Amino acid sequence: SAASDVYKRQALEYHADAIQFNVHCPPRPFPPGVYTWRYRGRDARGNLTRWSQPRTFTIRPGAVQMPMPTRQELLSRIPKRHPRLFVRPEQLPELRRLARGPLRQQFQQLVRTCERLLADPPPTAEPPKYPPGMSRFTPQWKRIWWGNREYTIRALNGAATLAFTRLLGGKEQYGQLARRILLDCARWDPRGSTGYRYNDEAGMPYAYYFARTYTFVYDLLSEQERQLCRRVMKIRGEEMYRHLYPRHLWRPYASHSNRAWHFLGEVGIAFLGEIEGADDWIWFAANVFFNVYPVWSDEDGGWHEGVAYWHSYINRFTWWADIMRVAMG
Repeated sequence: SAASDVYKRQALEYHADAIQFNVHCPPRPFPPGVYTWRYRGRDARGNLTRWSQPRTFTIRPGAVQMPMPTRQELLSRIPKRHPRLFVRPEQLPELRRLARGPLRQQFQQLVRTCERLLADPPPTAEPPKYPPGMSRFTPQWKRIWWGNREYTIRALNGAATLAFTRLLGGKEQYGQLARRILLDCARWDPRGSTGYRYNDEAGMPYAYYFARTYTFVYDLLSEQERQLCRRVMKIRGEEMYRHLYPRHLWRPYASHSNRAWHFLGEVGIAFLGEIEGADDWIWFAANVFFNVYPVWSDEDGGWHEGVAYWHSYINRFTWWADIMRVAMG
């Protein structure tokens, strides 16, 4: 067609193939200007489809540059050793110095929290499932639904706090209690009362607080204990991934999924090289971030759940922002 001939005469700025997702962010920025792009795919027999219609966009002078590293480059930046979340192994000496000096007041706040946890450890028996025949959204159902979330957070956030404080120079007892809580929770049924698909309000915090505790107490775990943690998080991570991928890339408006994608990325970083598929979880999360997040208030304010939800979700996203900065630069 005439339009196709015009397209062919334009200078080719960029070409990519073997793209896995229906989104793609180039690994380098483009100069300011007007660009036209199109795509084609392969059918089930491997034959090329027709080209899509051309689409046009403009990059204005002064636009923020945000190229996405290639998969190989992105994954290569993640530390091979632990810890990997919020802090790298080589940063620990400086953080310990700060905990003894300029940040001593903040460190002592963590210590006081850990002392309370030592004096009154959180319960770690597996929380209950819904009784047979229980109706959703009744007061009794809500007590279990939200109660299991709070129960899970109390246990595993407590463990993560204990483990992190021990890394900064806190008592060895903190790490041992964190290890005990982690292993107790690892014995919960991954598809049970705190399973992601059964109750995602419990399943999501289980995933990210478990991952944080694991990477913070890695040196205290035996290989057998690490294998237990990996088996559990493989099941939980795969369940999250199957729910999110690929639908969240082409319909990124599901409320809870707008938390779950970066929680899955957090798990992937903690278990990279230890769980098969963890690299896929990270790459998926990175593609969500670079290509479709956030989805609130587009040009016309087209989709929004209100300021309270926005505030809550952005607060949680800052965890992922810190993790990306530290683990992947």
